[in-house]
Amino acid sequence: MLLGLLSIIASTVVYFWIGMLSTKTVQVVCPNCGKHTKILGRVDMCMYCKEPLTLDPALEGREFDEKFNRKKQS
Repeated sequence: MLLGLLSIIASTVVYFWIGMLSTKTVQVVCPNCGKHTKILGRVDMCMYCKEPLTLDPALEGREFDEKFNRKKQS
């Protein structure tokens, strides 16, 4: 019973954390499919058509890489 209670508390914390992350996103219109999508980080993909998206002008035209979202790039 204790294990079940701890699992419920852990899942509640994870869902709360994800919910807080989604409030910090920027909503944009995808240039490929025209639907509203959210960008989380410097680069992200459209959740409908998987088009790479960025708001950083320095990354415009570069090939999509998840490493652009890291603070320290190696």
